[in-house]
Amino acid sequence: MCLGQPQATTSEAHHGWRWEWFGVRGFFEHLERKKYKLHVRVFLSRYRGYSLCGACGGARLRNEARQVKIAGLNIASMQQNGRGIRSLLQ
Repeated sequence: MCLGQPQATTSEAHHGWRWEWFGVRGFFEHLERKKYKLHVRVFLSRYRGYSLCGACGGARLRNEARQVKIAGLNIASMQQNGRGIRSLLQ
């Protein structure tokens, strides 16, 4: 690549790399593939939204899992109360 020549007059082979824009979603999908790097994980954590789901109320369980109950409590409510399954079985 000749530094004294404008890029528009050089061939594609001499450009070395080409910037392609895939949009915001494409950018974050690209970063998700690189999240083994610490600085990328920190960057991604700034843009994550932690809103509660209206269906599960933040339990992060499917409807089928929330319907299983032991002593009248489902798994999510046991965790919220600080009680585990072992304490209910004793």
